Amino acid sequence: MNVEERIIGRGAQLAEIAEGVVGDSSAVVVHGGPGCGRSTVLRAAAEGATRGGAAVVVARPMALDRGPQLRLWRAVIRGLGRRMGPWPAYGVAEPTADVVRSLAERLAADRPVVVAIDDAHLLDPRSAELLARLVDQPARGAVTLLVATASGRLAAVVVAALARTPAPTVELGPLDDDAGGALLGAGWSPGERARLQRLAGGAPVFLTALAAQARRQGIPSGEPWTEARLPARVAAALRGELAALDEPAALLARSLSVAGGASAPDLLAAIADLPPDAVADGVADLAARRLVAASAGRVTFTSGVAAAVAYETSSEAFRLVAHGRAARALATAAPAVRAPHVERSAEPGDPLAVEVLAEAAAAVAADDPARAARWLDAAVRLLPEGPDPRREALLIATAKTLFADGDLERSRAVLDRLRALRRERGAGPQAEAAGLAATVEALLGDADGAAATLEHGLAEAGREADGASPGAWSLHLAAATLSWLRSDWGRMAAEADAALAVARRLGSPTRERDAAAFAALAAYCADRAEARDRLEVAIAAIHRGRAGGPPPAVVLTALAAAGLERLTTAERLLAGLPRPAEGGGGMVWALIAAAARALVVLLQGRPRTARSLIDRDLASTGDVGLMLGVWVPGVHGWASLLLGELDTALASATVARRAADGSPAPGLRWLALGPLAATLLEIGDPDRAVAVLLGKGGGDTLDLIERAAQVRWYELLVRAELARDDGGAASRWLAQATRIAAERPLDGRVGAARLAAAQLAAHRDQPDRAAELAGEAVAAFARSGQRLEAARAEVEQGTALAAAGQPDEARAILARARDDLDARGARLLFDRADRALRAIGDPAGGGVLAPLTDRELEVAKLVADGLANREVAERLYLSQRTVERHLARIFAKLDISSRAALASLVVRDGLAADDGPHPDG
Repeated sequence: MNVEERIIGRGAQLAEIAEGVVGDSSAVVVHGGPGCGRSTVLRAAAEGATRGGAAVVVARPMALDRGPQLRLWRAVIRGLGRRMGPWPAYGVAEPTADVVRSLAERLAADRPVVVAIDDAHLLDPRSAELLARLVDQPARGAVTLLVATASGRLAAVVVAALARTPAPTVELGPLDDDAGGALLGAGWSPGERARLQRLAGGAPVFLTALAAQARRQGIPSGEPWTEARLPARVAAALRGELAALDEPAALLARSLSVAGGASAPDLLAAIADLPPDAVADGVADLAARRLVAASAGRVTFTSGVAAAVAYETSSEAFRLVAHGRAARALATAAPAVRAPHVERSAEPGDPLAVEVLAEAAAAVAADDPARAARWLDAAVRLLPEGPDPRREALLIATAKTLFADGDLERSRAVLDRLRALRRERGAGPQAEAAGLAATVEALLGDADGAAATLEHGLAEAGREADGASPGAWSLHLAAATLSWLRSDWGRMAAEADAALAVARRLGSPTRERDAAAFAALAAYCADRAEARDRLEVAIAAIHRGRAGGPPPAVVLTALAAAGLERLTTAERLLAGLPRPAEGGGGMVWALIAAAARALVVLLQGRPRTARSLIDRDLASTGDVGLMLGVWVPGVHGWASLLLGELDTALASATVARRAADGSPAPGLRWLALGPLAATLLEIGDPDRAVAVLLGKGGGDTLDLIERAAQVRWYELLVRAELARDDGGAASRWLAQATRIAAERPLDGRVGAARLAAAQLAAHRDQPDRAAELAGEAVAAFARSGQRLEAARAEVEQGTALAAAGQPDEARAILARARDDLDARGARLLFDRADRALRAIGDPAGGGVLAPLTDRELEVAKLVADGLANREVAERLYLSQRTVERHLARIFAKLDISSRAALASLVVRDGLAADDGPHPDG
């Protein structure tokens, strides 16, 4: 039999089946647990036997409560008879083992015969007896029974017959991680793969169904999993497996689902209220069916989906009693172990239950804020009616964990409830809660509400221990956050410094670490001289903390490091944080960390990686916050621009600008300005580029753009003004860039200022000076780690050297830049370098159209194809005036004066309007 390894992870088992069929075995048994893919493997084996020349009959019984007895064997007899040509009316009488045996023997005289029985555990009693007789007295010749069954569920009479007539047994166990990963395919993170494989328990049918659902709906986070969240096919299969259980196995399955995770037999005995020997018998039954695994004194479900369905199929009354028994049995266990049972079984007013839930929430809050919030909410519900001093503390803790998990609306609702409680008893705002509320309101876009909350909270904090309280610390950080969003860099730095001072007075290392991180970012945004020193303090504080520090401190420090051009440091800080899909540490900061990671990678010159990170981790940020609504499409647009995908870049950057325009926090707007203006410039619309930068950036002084980033945007303004042929305006913006770069001479700023100066010198026909300035820009960008910016400066340098009459040196620099840009996928700059090389006679190419930009080439091709200006504008999504301006530049560069002459040059260069896809499809 020629069996191909065509089913992922089952090649070895298929080979075993093939060996049994072609050997002397009269029967081969294939078994496995739920979702193992028995039917798929059986079909593959049958197909392989058919290709090998065997006569194969495949039959499957109906469910035990459907259809007449022996129905399956009637089908087998019909199948065998049809393969014999004209055949007598076998099967008219009641099917018997002798009839089946006789038919198989007659057919085997010419070729091997395989009778494949799928789902043999569903055979009715009489069909099972007939199968047992065929096993006991096999047909003569090359006849093999291929029996597929669920583990531990084959009828006893068949099991006994197989024991008397040894037959090869092939078990379809769980797929290993490599096979499971191959079955899932590409597009999953390591955390997503692990979660899906853990849920499926290595069962390929379940894994495939879960993956298909996850591709459509995402992977649900949180716990516990419910049956309703599972694919219908998976839930139905497991319900059937559980319904087939006898007691005490069924009771133990329900009890294990309540216990959760790997559980000791004595805990299961307590939950099920069974003696130890009954527990042992039940566990053995479940293990035989591959529903559970038992090792090292622990019992656990073989898959997460089995645990979910077992829990949901038990009655609410049973779960209530069982959780109570579990809580009592675990009285001496850690709070986090007891909490799931206390949550579901405690009575209102139980003070011990409230304490257990609060302690458990505190233990897991850093790693699993969603679970912590659920336990805290349960603790609040258990409090007795009326005033209770614990209620406020529990509500504050609940709001914090909801905030960390990204559920800002629920966090604000809890804080509103806390405010109402304090008003009822005539108390003012609690300072710590006010600080959190202000932060939540700011991130939700209610800047005015955040400011009002801060004012009230700061007044209250001033009466708490001279302002040196946890509440004061929280309020100062909230004020720094609001100032950040409002572009008030000076107040941002002052509030961060105040938070750091309060943390030090309190002697709280954790608060000092978080405040130090914010102070570092604030010092960078305000462009203070001490920014680098503050960064070192923040990095040291993180390294002193556990596991590298919590996400908020790490993300803020990484952003400061990136701004101060410590890109490798920023990347290392962010590398240890979980991805959003992997959970842990809070969804808000996981998403912000993912966005920061993409930005750092982009600054390092890896646009393909940056965009793939956004597509993978941040395809949908929902309502998590204003910053991501601007940041994510802004970085996506920037990366798309560098990749040469101008339409995508314009669409993404426009989304970012609209999100920023709709925000009451002007500090967010700068995140969209650069990518949008740069894209407008590339598509030939410098007027709009200038309007965006000045109109949205705060006027000539770019007040709404953090000072540390202003040089980059002034360089953009220089390029835009030169595209408008306004050297005077370009000179003014260059003066601004040069002055700021001199005040705080970071290499990236110096590089941007030198590059702007080189562009202006080239515009003034000073190629030697332009080449010198561009060379300085290359060196500065290289020192800063911004490799793509260095390559862009190399293109400027090479172009200037060519204009200065130094073609050999120009060719070497441009070739180096082109190769680097090609390796990085930066198509926009690659094309620019390639055109410059062709213009000076590079062997790789040439042509009269080499001086044209990418957009000018597009316009030239369409005009040569006979399109009018209006049609070209519609095709390229430009205004007609912009097309006219492009044509004027094209005519000037090519020294022509008519559309006919342009068409002739396009034809001579071997180009046509349909060389590539048009923007509209």
